[in-house]
Amino acid sequence: MESQRATRNRLTTGVPRLDDVLMGGLISGDTHLLYGAPGTGKTVLCHQICFHQISTRDMRCVYLNLLTESSQELIAHQEHFTFYDKNAVPDSLYYLMAQGQIRDKGVASLVPLIGETIHKLKAGLFIFEGIENALFQAPSDADFLAMVAQIRALSTMEMCTSIITIKEHQPKSPLTVVDSVIELSDIIIGPRSVKQITVHKTRGSGFLAGSHEVEITDGGIEVHPRIEARYTLHKDIATEPRRHVALGIPELDTMMDGGILTGSNLSIIGMPGAGKTTLGLSFLIEGARQGQHGVYMGFLETPAQLMRKTDGLDMPLRRYVEQGLIHIMWHTPRELILDALAERLIEFLMRAEVAEQRVFIDGIEGFALAAVYPERLPLFFAAFFNKLHDCGATTVISKNTPFYAPLETIRVRDYAEQLSESTIMLRYLRNGARMCRFVSIVKMRESWFRADTKSFHIGRGGFEVCDVNEETEEVLRKSKIQF
Repeated sequence: MESQRATRNRLTTGVPRLDDVLMGGLISGDTHLLYGAPGTGKTVLCHQICFHQISTRDMRCVYLNLLTESSQELIAHQEHFTFYDKNAVPDSLYYLMAQGQIRDKGVASLVPLIGETIHKLKAGLFIFEGIENALFQAPSDADFLAMVAQIRALSTMEMCTSIITIKEHQPKSPLTVVDSVIELSDIIIGPRSVKQITVHKTRGSGFLAGSHEVEITDGGIEVHPRIEARYTLHKDIATEPRRHVALGIPELDTMMDGGILTGSNLSIIGMPGAGKTTLGLSFLIEGARQGQHGVYMGFLETPAQLMRKTDGLDMPLRRYVEQGLIHIMWHTPRELILDALAERLIEFLMRAEVAEQRVFIDGIEGFALAAVYPERLPLFFAAFFNKLHDCGATTVISKNTPFYAPLETIRVRDYAEQLSESTIMLRYLRNGARMCRFVSIVKMRESWFRADTKSFHIGRGGFEVCDVNEETEEVLRKSKIQF
């Protein structure tokens, strides 16, 4: 029986990435409980699912509301969302108001009313919002449980998927007899309000367990599944042929035996102003020069600032952006959702349908700052980098080391760097009144490299590496930093 349930039809929700959490959508003909405190998005989610069924499957939906809001108020609250279609009401979305029915004939009269309406309209989706009002007015928990069981039976008989909502932090036990239980929550973590969705059970189907962040936008509910739960399988890098791709800096590429390996990830680490962004942009520009597509993902410098910087260095970033070979993905400073950041990049790469792409994430700290639960970061970055590899991306990330910390305390400690297959360290040291810049290759997995330290400067043309002379050699000897 369970195996048969697993192969039953699914009702796709139309809610971005919710079907991924549900592993295909809601099981058709089942009864699903959606619960959560007021303001968590239950009404929005139900309407979003309704309008998706109407627009994609020409399905009729019945919406029973036992709350104090009238149907006109419910409609008014949905009109500003892009999923709303005024032409669907009332022919495709039928509102059923039953407060008077309960007052005059009791809670038991609801089931015949629901059954007759669903059968008459040939509805494929039934929403029962505010069922707690029926629970309060039922003679006993047993009577209420019988009503829920009858609604389940109606759903199965009419092949109508049912969603029951209740505005509680924890549903009463009679409600847990349904086929699936989904929770919407809004919790405060520090100063931040975090909306989440959690699937607690789904009979006959797997799902992505745990909580996933949610946001309410003009398009309605958007779900952002945890990356480490969503992307659990990846290609085996060791079985794929790999080659070196150039960073676009001849001396540095020589030190790296031709560049970094395809499908790998490289960390560029250094203090602010050391040249990390310039080196990462050289990597993208070199790819564009060869006709490869690239993505810049940043959190600090705006696209206009990047253009001015590279124009001043005679680096042709502007030309390749205008040609569409390099795409700039910039995030304004605000509260961001960790998994949404990863989704935006991954989904862009998947839509591009290009076999190989170059990615430069300028400031990996942007991801760490978006994490509500920092303890997730090790697994998050492991899944994120693996998925970038699966998308055909060769990735470079930049990471700031502390600017004001004593030089001897600088170490490569963060998870992102530990997961990187290659690491380049940029630093500058003071020689009297002059600052000297140095580049070192710290590691390269699966590849030979020269572990030399070289001097470099940034000028017309961008990043240029040169040999260490006697003056700079003396500066290095006096430095307390060892790599």
